[in-house]
Amino acid sequence: MAWAAVASLLATEEAKALGHTQVLWLDSVERRFIEEVGTMNVMLRIGDEIVTPPLSDSILPGVTRLTALALLREWGERVSEHPVDINDVIAGVESGAIQEIWGLGTAAVVSPIGSLTYRGRTLAIGDGKTGPTTPRLYRAITRLHTQPGPDPYGWRVDVH
Repeated sequence: MAWAAVASLLATEEAKALGHTQVLWLDSVERRFIEEVGTMNVMLRIGDEIVTPPLSDSILPGVTRLTALALLREWGERVSEHPVDINDVIAGVESGAIQEIWGLGTAAVVSPIGSLTYRGRTLAIGDGKTGPTTPRLYRAITRLHTQPGPDPYGWRVDVH
């Protein structure tokens, strides 16, 4: 366990030295399937579909992820959970098929990813601009956190 923590700190420091704020983690077996960004779940808009890696022993079932999946499906978005190969991500960003990538977590809620560096190459995602899904999700989730009155989904618990 201690070695994993040290390895994650090293990767994070290396990313920061390159001017990045987070690390996009790949699976530990094949080192090609994306898992999480920092300590957040990750989603990508690939064409007209939103994709997120499936839950596993190394991908946590985050509440924000579950909330986003429910909202996206309610909005009529095509959503799937399947492995995403980093090489397909690079090709998708280069071709323009991937216009948006974002992280989801309790602290950040929804955070856009503007660029990705892999094997020495840095690519802007969606020309480095935040796409439409990221802020829409952020607004919807934070509204659920703060809106007065009944919770239409039954997700909140009032604490007195």
